[in-house]
Amino acid sequence: MQQGNFAEDDFGSGYDLVVSGLAIHHLDSAGKQQLFHKLFHSMNPGGILLIRDIVTGATPRLTEQYEQLWRQYMKANGEDDAAWFKKYREEDIPSSVEEQTKWLAEAGFASAGCHWRYLNFAVFGGVIPR
Repeated sequence: MQQGNFAEDDFGSGYDLVVSGLAIHHLDSAGKQQLFHKLFHSMNPGGILLIRDIVTGATPRLTEQYEQLWRQYMKANGEDDAAWFKKYREEDIPSSVEEQTKWLAEAGFASAGCHWRYLNFAVFGGVIPR
């Protein structure tokens, strides 16, 4: 296990599995694409990349619906949805699953796809070809 800035630090190579949870959404589109290429070249053939992250909808309308449902969920669970949403707007740069699976495929990952999705959270990834 390593800790650092995955967008800037050298994190080595030879990985069979890379898992990211709620981190990549802090990179802009170009940063995500660069990271996916970097990850591809750091992994062994047959390696698996799994990403659990905040995502947008495939359209602005879906994104708005997901955000409203997420805010309702936060409020129903006793959270200050306005404060959470303000922080989300200030700090997060999510992209859609569709964009990110396309970028994963462009980086060389096979079988790039979404494995689970609920509102604006998704688990997606790809496999390094053998």
